[in-house]
Formats: sequence, structure tokens, C-alpha cells
Amino acid sequence: MADPDRAIRSIAVLGGGIVGLSAALAFRRALPGISVTVIETPPDPAALADRMSAAWPSIARFHADIGLSERTLVAEAAATPVLGACYVAPGTRRPPAYLVHGQYGVSMGSVPFHQIWARGWRDGRARPYPAHATAAVLAAAGKFVHPEDDPHSPLSTYDYALRLDPPRYRALLAARADADGIVRFAGTLAAITRHGDGKVAKILLTDNRAVEADLFLDCAGPDAPLLTRLGVKLTAWGAALPDRVTLATGPRGPIGSCDTVTAGPVGWAWTVGLSDRELRGSAFRASQAHDVAPAPGNEEAEVLQLRPGWRDPWCENVVAIGDAAISAAPVPGFHLHLAHLAIARALDLLPGRDCHWRETGEYRRRARRQSERLGDFLALLQSDFPAGVATEGLTDTIDHFVRRGRFVPHDDDAVAREIWIAALIGQGFIPRSSDAVAAAIPAAAANALLDDLSQGLATLPGQLPTYSVYLEAWTRRF
Repeated sequence: MADPDRAIRSIAVLGGGIVGLSAALAFRRALPGISVTVIETPPDPAALADRMSAAWPSIARFHADIGLSERTLVAEAAATPVLGACYVAPGTRRPPAYLVHGQYGVSMGSVPFHQIWARGWRDGRARPYPAHATAAVLAAAGKFVHPEDDPHSPLSTYDYALRLDPPRYRALLAARADADGIVRFAGTLAAITRHGDGKVAKILLTDNRAVEADLFLDCAGPDAPLLTRLGVKLTAWGAALPDRVTLATGPRGPIGSCDTVTAGPVGWAWTVGLSDRELRGSAFRASQAHDVAPAPGNEEAEVLQLRPGWRDPWCENVVAIGDAAISAAPVPGFHLHLAHLAIARALDLLPGRDCHWRETGEYRRRARRQSERLGDFLALLQSDFPAGVATEGLTDTIDHFVRRGRFVPHDDDAVAREIWIAALIGQGFIPRSSDAVAAAIPAAAANALLDDLSQGLATLPGQLPTYSVYLEAWTRRF
């Protein structure tokens, strides 16, 4: 039978870590008629998406698409819920910034809540911004319950992500791949061969095996071995962002409902609690490494070198996903979130075997905008801002926000608007005045809203169990 669409019938994935297996499963489930082969290359230690334990709420949709229930993730990957991250900056006067998943306050008509809050803050009437977000209040108190469906309840205004034990999670994905008929085997890339039109024909391995496919996914880490062989270069984000990461493991400590990120003069450090151990790390600039310890509380930390930046992720019939497309110091949960977004975008814009420029060009355009915007967000998180890290896009975002509290949205932004605004306020960028619509709201009505919100949420933690108590009862059910 004729194949006028020249549909893709086979996919080869280079890299057998969490990202590679995730991509393989997603393509196999979305396109059940295709063959999928995963070449499990030696792990790249700097492939942070394969090593970081936290995710963002987008992982729930990914798991639904590949048929993984939360019950299975709890039982087999030691999954635990997490509301977001708390960013603290010792040595500054800034209060902790809670970058949590969900709603901050409530709007008044068309006026977003942060406009109401900023006016109250300037007038000395408002509490710190996180005091008006349910998830932040629960995180600060060490409390947690799953969100409710009742739209009138404050427990319906937030979302949560999952912490995952990386080795156990990868094993779960590998077992699911085997059950779905995905072919997996270990191999080391030696070379590629190309068709006359420039597309990759085969992956050649060091043991003389060859793998043919219509589409190749480069999921082998930040060196992007397939894209590199096609001549695709890394676009650097600049020397001011962290280019070193330390990773260490410690004994289990108290597990909270949010992760902790501590800002320093040259980067940040974090701790993530798992069911049986604690993961610790830091990100910093090598040029100022003398100002930071190798890792919080552990001199045996593994030190990894990064080249912060991104690559044009689609070349010919090769698509880079995960660290092969974007290399950056970790923000808790962010790397896996970006990989899931890339997988979804690739499926949404999947071309035929000819990889027509119309579809691949649109993928590249969206990926470029997302990557550039991510660079803006990472620059914002630098605690020594604005000492040399401000990008043009970030400067524009801050200027609009500080002038009149306007947040200008960007297409294909991987960071939710609510988290952007919380991060701006957390870094001390407070709107100096309100826009005209917000200014027209009577002060009494605005102040009443602020008081009702903060007072109502302040009493909520006392009605709920601690995170550890809730977690024990929740996991016992599985």
C-alpha cells in the first residue's frame, strides 16, 4: 500500500537513562505501530535530568500518557509529593521565597493578585507574598494533604509534583519499556553513516553492530553525541551562570513538603529528602570556587563540569531531548520538566520521514524561545544579581514588573507565570506603582482581601497533619 505521508516507522534512542526511557515510552505509547530501540550508552555523569530526583507537576500528565499510576510510583519508585522549593538567602534582608505550584492569592476581577499585594506592601499593610499562597503556607509549616476538588476550598488552589528515587525510577521505566516491546541493549557509539540527503542512516557501535531508524533521539547527555557529529554547536548562556555542580548523598534527614535551596554569592545549594537518604548539591561558578564548599556537609562530593547553554535541538532526522538540548545548573525538578516538554513538542510536531522543514523549523523555533527564556529565569535566580548576569530579556521583564507590576508573558515559557512572579518578588523586585486598573480599586477593598486571605490561610496548618504523618498514612495504603 502507498504511504503518501511517509510516516515514521522506526525510532532509535541513544541513551538509556531516565530521559531516554521516558522518550522511548512516550513515542511507543503515542505511536503503537512503530518500532523503538534504546541503545543504553555508558551514563554521562553530567546528565542531570537522569540524576535529579524532583519533578514538576507536568510529570503527572507524562505518567498518565505512559500508563503509570501514582500508586505504582509510590510502591516501586519511592515517590513522595512535593509542593515546590523554598529559596533562602542568608546574609540578606529578603524573606524566604516559596516557588510553589499553584495559585498565589485571588484576583479582583481582571486585576491579578500580585498587583493588589504590591500596593498593600508599599503601604505597609501586606504580609510577605508567600503568606497568601496555600502551598507556600503549608510548606512553611511542614504540612501536606492532597488537593481537594471543591473550588471553594483553599485546598483546591495548589498542585504538587513528585520526588523520585532516580535508580528505582529508572528501573521502573525500564521494566515498562520491556513490557511495551521496546528493544533495549547496551552499546557505545562509534560513528554514524548518512544518506545522500544528509540524514542519519545508521548508528554504528563499537561492537560492529549497526542500528537503522527513520528518526533518532539524542538522549545521551550534555555532550549530545549525535548532534555533535552533525556539526551542531552549543549556544552558551554566558560566563556568569554556574558552570560547576556538586552532588553528594547523606543519611536520611527530616523530609519536608518542599525542597530547600540556599542562595550564596556565586550560586546555590539544595537538599532533597528521599525515603532512605538525602541528596545534596550545589551549583557555582568555577572562577569563584574558592568562595564555596565542595558540597554542604560532604567532602566526598562529586564535582561535575557544565557548559551552560542550549543547542538547536533538531537537525536532519535527529532530535535532542533533555541535557543534550539544554545544559544548565539544576533547579529542583526543572531538568525532567524540560525533557517532558520536549517530548510532548516532538510528538505534537512529528513530521514524516522526510523531516520537512516546516515542522522541524517550528519545533526549533519553539525550542529556541523556550531555551532563551529559561536562561532569563536562571539568571534571575542568581543571588548576586544584577552583577553581570542580566540578559536583555530578563532586563525587559524586570523593568516592566518594577515600573507598574506588569508581567509580560512569553510564548513557550517553561516556567509558570505564578512562579516567575514569586521569583521576581522573592529577589526583591517590588512594583513601584500600580497599573491604572489596579490603582482604581478602592484601598479598603484591596486591604480587606489581603487581610481575609492571610488570616484564613494562617489558621489552615493547625487543621492539617504534618508532612511525615500524612506521608506515612498515605504510603501505607499502597
